[in-house]
Amino acid sequence: IQAFDGSQYCCVNDKDIYALEEIPEHETKSKDLDIDYTPPKPKKPRIPPMNHPWRRQQFGKFVKQQEHHQNDQDTKIA
Repeated sequence: IQAFDGSQYCCVNDKDIYALEEIPEHETKSKDLDIDYTPPKPKKPRIPPMNHPWRRQQFGKFVKQQEHHQNDQDTKIA
């Protein structure tokens, strides 16, 4: 049975009604049952180097927005 709010229910032998929950994807180790479970380490974000074209363009926009650099003529990003 699917309700209008999206929740799902199961009817067994026309007597009992159970609410259904989505089971998360299969994991090799259970954090509740396995003693040697270690949580996965978060990945480090990759930050491109300053000589990357995207970074140069963003840095140039940043410098142009700064008030104290508005009158600088020698501020060029190569």
